[in-house]
Amino acid sequence: MQDEIDLGKYIRVIFKHYRLGLLLFLAVSILVVGIQFVLPRSYQATATLFAAAQQNQWRFDARLASNTEAGKNWAREFLELAKDAWLKEEIARQISPETNGALDGTVWVGSKQTLIHVQAVSSTPQKAADLANRWSQAYINWVDKMYGTAATSDPIIKELTEVEKQYEKVLEQLKDFQSRTGIGIAAEGQTMMEGYEWLGPKGLELAEKNRNLAQQKVALSNLKLLNAQFTQAKAAGTSLADLPWQLLDVPPIAARGQLTPTSALAESSNPARLEALLASEMSAQALATKILEEEVTNNQQAITDLTVEFDRLVQERILSREDYTTFRRKVDEIVYQSKIENVELRFLAPAEPPAQPLQAIQWPLVLFWALCAGVVTGIAGCYVAEFVRSRGRVA
Repeated sequence: MQDEIDLGKYIRVIFKHYRLGLLLFLAVSILVVGIQFVLPRSYQATATLFAAAQQNQWRFDARLASNTEAGKNWAREFLELAKDAWLKEEIARQISPETNGALDGTVWVGSKQTLIHVQAVSSTPQKAADLANRWSQAYINWVDKMYGTAATSDPIIKELTEVEKQYEKVLEQLKDFQSRTGIGIAAEGQTMMEGYEWLGPKGLELAEKNRNLAQQKVALSNLKLLNAQFTQAKAAGTSLADLPWQLLDVPPIAARGQLTPTSALAESSNPARLEALLASEMSAQALATKILEEEVTNNQQAITDLTVEFDRLVQERILSREDYTTFRRKVDEIVYQSKIENVELRFLAPAEPPAQPLQAIQWPLVLFWALCAGVVTGIAGCYVAEFVRSRGRVA
């Protein structure tokens, strides 16, 4: 037995409840179209970076010899770096510190030959472009820190700063030493004057005291000689006027004015008086000589200390200048080398706000599916209404 399908029966049901079917058709179709307007849109922006490396083999001084790997695919090297989870977190925290690294969108990186594409997706065109550019700039900074000039120059520049501070400190100490002592110092650490004079006021004072001490010793020696001859002449009973009283004509004895050749001859007939004058002068000159010797010793010790300090400061200046020159030359070499053969990552085309969302609305397809959904819902509603009516009648 074969059952026949009566299509007319189904068609009559649709026509019987056509008002309900038409209402459902319109409601569902409008709902499907309306949903397309309220769905959130995603916009994608792309920043293009260029992995630049040495293109030619330059011939320079051996100190600037290249250590760059020839033929290396730096775009692939940088791409592997961009995939590192730790670096992604660091970049996210740098560009979004206020949200502790939570980005307003998503970022992924791809490469093609020497080009690297940083693609960002966000809720608005401007946000997508800003995210791509900020992420790219932070990424470029990290690449330069790890591969560029900064990777080698920053530690040396830091040491150069410390060495320069030490050099300036030594120069200030030398200036203070010169203003305190009056010692002149030439460019290469040599003194500007010869003899004791190079030691400034202390050197001049020492030179003067040495000259005075020499005269004091001559005066004391002359007095001792006269005293010995005076004793011999007195014992022998010879004339005291015949003694060499001209030995008294020296500056230290003349400065006192107590015993001169003239006064000695005048007192030659009075041996007791002359002996007392000789003893008094010898005592005075001996005391003056002792005082001068102590002063000269103290001055010599002070000058020795100054000389030690001077030698130390000059040596420190020479060493500090050598250190500064060495580090300064090294930094200059790094800068020159970076201009010749530096590996770098730079912007080729910054991201621009996209004109269309990531998935634009395709109205023909939307209308097709809206009509399909409306038709299916309308027909289904008619049959449901007929089924409900039939059950109610049976009951």
